[in-house]
Amino acid sequence: MGISYVHRGDLGTPKPIRDALKADRDYVSFFERMEQLIGSRRQAVEDAYRYVEQRRCCLMCFERLAAQCHRNVVARKIKERDGNGLRIRNL
Repeated sequence: MGISYVHRGDLGTPKPIRDALKADRDYVSFFERMEQLIGSRRQAVEDAYRYVEQRRCCLMCFERLAAQCHRNVVARKIKERDGNGLRIRNL
């Protein structure tokens, strides 16, 4: 069993949101915008959930600190789709 990489740009942070965060460092606003965005991308979350159902997965991003990363929003949305049974860990 090997490691696969699947790029899901539709679950990433769009440039305007990244640029706003760089300009104002307002993480509260950043996470609110990402929560709204990822919540509106139901098919992308569904596709990611189907992938997670079949194998162990790791969400990756350029952001070093998990507390400042959109991965938390994506993971939470996938977990909600699962009915909150998935276990999420930051490595």
